[in-house]
Amino acid sequence: MVRESISADEPARAEVAQHGPVAHVWLRRDIGQDTADRGPDGTPETFWRCEELCFSVAGAPTVEEVEASFDALWAAHEHDGMTDAERIAALASSDSDNADALAELGDMVAEQADALAELGDIVAGMQGGE
Repeated sequence: MVRESISADEPARAEVAQHGPVAHVWLRRDIGQDTADRGPDGTPETFWRCEELCFSVAGAPTVEEVEASFDALWAAHEHDGMTDAERIAALASSDSDNADALAELGDMVAEQADALAELGDIVAGMQGGE
């Protein structure tokens, strides 16, 4: 399951810890630096924030192998540990986001069609005026 992680040190994008025949893999994305305001008398404190997920796998993958498959591994494990209700809610949210994106694309296509029609009228007017 994806969770927010906060660290004093910049986290690595991928990390592997081997424990016998099992590897624990951490993936992190959207890594960014942030500052906590400690008020007028406090010194601001800098820290790192990211989205993180962790999973275990049999074998001994290297950090390089994990990095090379980062997106596929993230997609395969981002719902690990979620209940069925949480997975359904995530899918419903994704469906809603997709529907909104499709509606926006439809509006963009309509705008382009209008612009092309207007351009056609301009060209026709120029040809008729010669």
